[in-house]
Amino acid sequence: MNNLIKIKLSEKITRTSSVCSFRFIADKKVEFLPGQFARIIFDEEAINNSSLNKYLSISCSPERGYLEFTKRITASDFSKHLMALAVGDVIHMARPSGHCVFDESLDGMVFLVGGIGITPVISMLEYIADKKFKNKIDIFYSNETDKDVPFKNILDSWTRDNEALRVHYNFTGCVENDEGCFRGRINSDYILNKVPDIKERTAFIFGPPAMVEAMKDICESMGDCPVKMKYESFVGY
Repeated sequence: MNNLIKIKLSEKITRTSSVCSFRFIADKKVEFLPGQFARIIFDEEAINNSSLNKYLSISCSPERGYLEFTKRITASDFSKHLMALAVGDVIHMARPSGHCVFDESLDGMVFLVGGIGITPVISMLEYIADKKFKNKIDIFYSNETDKDVPFKNILDSWTRDNEALRVHYNFTGCVENDEGCFRGRINSDYILNKVPDIKERTAFIFGPPAMVEAMKDICESMGDCPVKMKYESFVGY
């Protein structure tokens, strides 16, 4: 309990019909690296209660004066507790952790992301925008349809402001025609077509476990010199 941090809800933001962001103000300064996550605590008496105390990636830059967490809302008890929060309500969180984070020294990066796995990427990209870094970045972002894309407007605005950043959307379900998007699942040919120098970069993989494993297999299959990878699976989110 002594290591927990009090956070007060300041705003809820609807990202899609099923995704919502929650912004909190902490009662003390919280330091974290872009890409880290923290455990949100609803059951303080039973910290190991995995139904009510879950890990969520931070979906904002450390440069902001708040902490933002974004989740796809389901029928789970954890989602119900989040949605029941009103502005001004206070809950607790554990200190941020995680090693799959932004590294300024990496000139070239590729993000292979599925669904709500975009949240740590948003933290990194917002930090990059805040600092006006020009790291060469390609994002392959997979969703079921074009209606399921959290943060799309923000991602598109960052690509307009930073020519070193490109976002490649792909959809596994039926969508309206859009010349800027790829239909189907991400594969090695598609990646190499867009990023022929991928072996000179570091690939970050975030998303559901099955998607993470599939992307790891693709990266490991690219010739005699596998792609450098960092990855985290979103288990039970």
